[in-house]
Amino acid sequence: MDDSVHSSIRTIIRSYLTKELISFDENVPDNAPLEDHDLDSEQIVALVLFLEEQFQIHVGDEEITINNFGTVQALVAFVSSKMDRNR
Repeated sequence: MDDSVHSSIRTIIRSYLTKELISFDENVPDNAPLEDHDLDSEQIVALVLFLEEQFQIHVGDEEITINNFGTVQALVAFVSSKMDRNR
């Protein structure tokens, strides 16, 4: 996946998190744990639904892990890999 697509995924995810999480803003580094920014189980469900709709991917329950959803960096990598597999 090229850098522009990767950058777009990052921008979309960060925009969503900035809007939805009270303690998340543009100053939060991509590698900061999202659990430190009040990401709770209800917000994870909403995030999964957003990702599925926005990026036309399917997220299985077994994929909702700290490795995939722990940071913005992890989310971008996860979405990128899912989109690559859908091509």
